[in-house]
Amino acid sequence: MSRVARSVRYRLRRCQVAVWALALRALSRYGRKRLVSPAGPVVSLTSHGSRLRRCHITIESIGRGDSRPSRLLLWIDDPEVLESLPPALIRLQRRGLEVRLTSNYGPHTKYYPFVSSTENLDTPLVTADDDVIYPPRWLTDLVEASQRMPASVIAYRARRIVVDLDGSLAPYDAWPFSAEPGPSFLNFGTGHSGVLYPAAMQRALRARGEGFVPVCPRADDVWLHNTALREGVRVSLVRRRSVAFDTLSGTQRGALKHSNVAAGANDEQIRRTYSDADLGRLEAAAQEEEAAAQEGPAS
Repeated sequence: MSRVARSVRYRLRRCQVAVWALALRALSRYGRKRLVSPAGPVVSLTSHGSRLRRCHITIESIGRGDSRPSRLLLWIDDPEVLESLPPALIRLQRRGLEVRLTSNYGPHTKYYPFVSSTENLDTPLVTADDDVIYPPRWLTDLVEASQRMPASVIAYRARRIVVDLDGSLAPYDAWPFSAEPGPSFLNFGTGHSGVLYPAAMQRALRARGEGFVPVCPRADDVWLHNTALREGVRVSLVRRRSVAFDTLSGTQRGALKHSNVAAGANDEQIRRTYSDADLGRLEAAAQEEEAAAQEGPAS
């Protein structure tokens, strides 16, 4: 595809996303349907600053889905904001959104306040970003994939960890987006499109506490994958390859990807988080999967 064709396609897609956002904004203003339903998983996200004025669009996209969460939690770290929420969030509260105050754990805020404060962690936990428009089957497909692979972390999008010949990890920016459905220790789930965590993972995260603070305070994906690796929990994709859902315009200026990926901050946080034993597990997984691929499908 030519550069001009790509540019036209991108502009058309952004126009389509803008139309979807307008429709969701109207639904958020005039909708009356409950956002939650008893049988669903818990969905948790966080927002802050200027994003709080737009995150109702993301929340509405979750609540209008074919399946709804049993709880829909929005974590914020500013008491003054909690006392004067935007009108759109107040309307969503009437329909089942829970807005909770927490300490500031950076990107870890989307999951850690829940696992550290909830007595019963038997219900699957799904994390979401506050700047994404999630499609109607988003939660349905996550849950169905989890039912097929109940021991796995389930992700829509993952990087494929690259282990070099000497057993070290290639730079994060060299890890391609995965097209290996898994389950696999080499699938490194990324939170953008949504990730489901089974009960065992939630309990492990609670047990590790705030250990992420000194090693990867700005890289929740690193801590989450490292915890899964140590617990023997593999990551599976919802689909046969990774997928990234559309983001709202104007929300990416301060996104973590600019520092964590482009500036290499993920590599430093990975070095601090993964022990020699962790690297050994990843090297063994890479060798095992390479051997299985060379053998081909069983006859």
